[in-house]
Amino acid sequence: MRKFARVSLACVTISAALFLAGCQGMVHNSGPFTLNVTEAGGGTGTVASNPPGINCPTTCSATFQPGSQVTLTATPDTGFTFTGWTGACTGTGSCDVTANSGGSVTATFGASLQSLNHIVFMVQENRGLDHYFGALQQYRTQKGIPGTFDGLPQFNSPAGIVAINPGCDPAFPFQASPAPFNDCVTVVNGAIDPNSPQVPSQKLITQCVENPSPSWNESHVDWNVVDPLSATATMDGFVHTAAHDVRETQYIPGSNPPESDYDGVRAMGYYDQDVLPYYYFMASSFATSDRWFSPVMTRTQPNREYLMAATSLGHVYPPVSGAPQFTNKTIFEQLNDNNISWRIYVSDSGGSLQSHTELGMYTFANSQGANFVPASQFMTDIQNGTFWNRRARGTGRQPSRRQDSGWREIRFELNQCADAKPIVERYGIRSDVGRGWWILRPRAATIRGQRPTATGAKSRWNKAECEY
Repeated sequence: MRKFARVSLACVTISAALFLAGCQGMVHNSGPFTLNVTEAGGGTGTVASNPPGINCPTTCSATFQPGSQVTLTATPDTGFTFTGWTGACTGTGSCDVTANSGGSVTATFGASLQSLNHIVFMVQENRGLDHYFGALQQYRTQKGIPGTFDGLPQFNSPAGIVAINPGCDPAFPFQASPAPFNDCVTVVNGAIDPNSPQVPSQKLITQCVENPSPSWNESHVDWNVVDPLSATATMDGFVHTAAHDVRETQYIPGSNPPESDYDGVRAMGYYDQDVLPYYYFMASSFATSDRWFSPVMTRTQPNREYLMAATSLGHVYPPVSGAPQFTNKTIFEQLNDNNISWRIYVSDSGGSLQSHTELGMYTFANSQGANFVPASQFMTDIQNGTFWNRRARGTGRQPSRRQDSGWREIRFELNQCADAKPIVERYGIRSDVGRGWWILRPRAATIRGQRPTATGAKSRWNKAECEY
């Protein structure tokens, strides 16, 4: 009997131990738990919780009472889609989270071309991709930004040799009239002059540069200094044409505003993040094309004709004064045909606003006066929420040749867009004619939270020569 009792007691003890162990495995987290929500994807929307606490993107983290079951609901903004949860939930329905489910959830919102409410074209000129963004890959590497950008070869990954162009033979220096005219000599007997010095790309220490010509003849010499009609792009005539322009205009003293770069070295100059911090930040935060080229290798007006109507009708120079207006269809007429509103903000003043834009070269513009407004109206429309009905297109901003004035103008305008309340509805496209594109979908928090300030840039020219 005592033996049986000992056995029974042992069994009870073992059973109790097993029961306690089992209960311990069933114990739930009894303390408050914190839930974090992250929004991802190209679209935007709102994630709200029940019980209340999370209303992301405004409030994306909250602490809930022990034992709570939190239900998250994702609502995409107009024009966007909700594509699903990751983390503590999956699928596209509501997301139920408890303390044991995990403390992090990501809601992904999608976007498409149909998500765009507004399109803004800011048309600029006078700068090349290498001139502004040649050192962009170096900046991206320093900031740990993945991907590659094709700028100047010495800054690319892997790095190449420093970009060079043949310079002016020193045996033929510039001399003013009445001395014989000496052009920049880089080609002798159908080949590169063996006495031409190699001019490397170099960081500019100036806030402005003397204007190089983008015209038809000069652009083809830029393309191939030995044979401008060749189909082979050697890209070695930039120094030659820059020097030729200055020597030609300065040969007769006093006949033109003074310029001094007789050897064309400015053509090989570039700026970097120290001088253009805002542009480098923006170009690395949003999409920037390093593979977009001029529709036609010449000056402003024919390229703007491509922007307006996808053709220059064979013109490589601006229409002469008094020439008939063009009658071919433009993109703005196509917008009218599809009931899509548009407006052109004009930065110049005086006379009819149409006359200050390339659209004024077309007969269609004559009946569209209400769609041409001063550039100052752009900020007013953004601030008042009168930024067109559906989509819009604006053009017309030619910044100063001073690089600091130019990027400050653009920073002001883009920051105005970023500060507007319905920023998620705005897409902007910045175009440098013939040189490259930015495609921007700025979110207010991104730009407001990280605004670079200007850094100093020295000038070796006086103010009168800079602001011509």
